[in-house]
Amino acid sequence: MRYDKQGAKKANTTRIVKKANSYLVVETIKNYEYVTMESIISNTGLSRPTVLKILKELTEKQLVKKAGFAESDVGRAPVLYALNTEAYVAIGVDIDGPPVYLAVSDLSGKVLVSSKFELAIDSTIEVIQDTIELYIKKALTELNINRDKVLGIGLGLPASVDINSNCALNVSRLQALSNAPIAKYLEEKLNIPVLVRNDAHLIGIAEKKRLENTEELLCVVHRTGIGLAIIMENKSYEGSTGNSGFIGHMTIDCQGRACACGFKGCLEALASKRAIKEIYCERTGKRLGYRQVLKLAEENDKVAVEICEEAGYYLGIGIANVVKTLDIHNIVISDIRCNERHVFFKSIKKSLREHTDTFFKKTVKLYVGGLQESELALGGCNFVIDNFFVSPKLILKA
Repeated sequence: MRYDKQGAKKANTTRIVKKANSYLVVETIKNYEYVTMESIISNTGLSRPTVLKILKELTEKQLVKKAGFAESDVGRAPVLYALNTEAYVAIGVDIDGPPVYLAVSDLSGKVLVSSKFELAIDSTIEVIQDTIELYIKKALTELNINRDKVLGIGLGLPASVDINSNCALNVSRLQALSNAPIAKYLEEKLNIPVLVRNDAHLIGIAEKKRLENTEELLCVVHRTGIGLAIIMENKSYEGSTGNSGFIGHMTIDCQGRACACGFKGCLEALASKRAIKEIYCERTGKRLGYRQVLKLAEENDKVAVEICEEAGYYLGIGIANVVKTLDIHNIVISDIRCNERHVFFKSIKKSLREHTDTFFKKTVKLYVGGLQESELALGGCNFVIDNFFVSPKLILKA
C-alpha cells in the first residue's frame, strides 16, 4: 500500500496493480523458461481471466511468445509460453580507461555482439562521447536493430558516481568525465535511456548471474583501478549514492606509493594492473604490459614473481578487511587475467587466509571470475534488463 503525507493508507491505482500482476506473470515465465497457463495461475495466485488478459498483452508486445505444447495424457495439449528473448536488446558500456568494452545482449543476457576500443587518458569529453556514440551505432547497424528495440544503455564508469543525477562525480583517469552529463548527451543523440553506475557494480551483477545458490558475494574487480561489488540477498548493494565498495582507495600502507587520487598507500596504488606495470618499470627500467608481467612471473622471472607476490599480499589484506567488515565469505576476482595456479592469485589467497582464519570458523572461498573480455560490459546489459522487468522505468516504445 502507498501512503499520503499524513500517513493515511492510500489505495493502489489500477495501473499499479496491473503492472504488479504483469510482473508476476513475466517473472514466472522467466523462472520456468517454458510454462503453461495453468502453472502461471498456480504460481502467481492470479485469476484465469487476469492471466489470459496479461498473456494476450505481452504476446502483442512480443515480449512473450507461444513455444509449442506441453505433454498431456488427456484432452488438448496445453500451450507453452516463453520469454521472447529476441524481442528487445540491451546495451552495456564498460569504461576502464583507457580500454572501453561494449556489448549488446538479448533479454536472456546472451551477448549478440561485442567490441573493445581505447580512449586516450587526456581525451576531451567531446571525444569520449562521440567515440562511444559511434561504437554503439556500429553495433546496432551490425545487428540490424532499430533503436525502438533497445531497452536502454547500462554505462559503467570507473569513478565515484551520483546515481540520482546519473553522472560521474570524480574520475581519476579520463578526468574529462568528471561531472560531465555523458548520460544526457547519449540519450539525446541516440534516443535511448542511459543508466550510469560504478563499473565494478555492473561487473559484479554479471559475475553473480554465473553463480548458482550464492545469495551473498563479494566481487573484486581488478583492473586499471580496483573496485568492489557487494551482493547481498541476491541484490547489488549500491549505497546511498551508488559508491559502496570503493576499496581501490582504501589505505593499506599510509607510507606507501603515491596514488593518482593524491593520497599514499591506496590499495590500487599497490596492487592494480597499473601498479604492477609501474612497479615493474621502476625496478627494471622496462615498460611492459600487465599480461607481459604475468607471463614473466609464470616463467619464474625473479622481479615479476616478487611484484606479483607483493601485489597479491596487499590485495589479500584489502579483501580480508572487507570480509571482516561484512562477514561475506564467497569472493570472486573479476578481470584478473590469470588462473588460480598463477603466483599472483596464490599470493592473494594466502594473504586473505592469513588475515581471516583467526576470526572465522567458516572458510573464505576465493575464485577467479568467469567473465571473458567480450563479456565485461554484460553487467550493463543485465542491469538494464533487470531494471526493466522489476520496475519498468525504461518504458517500451510503441
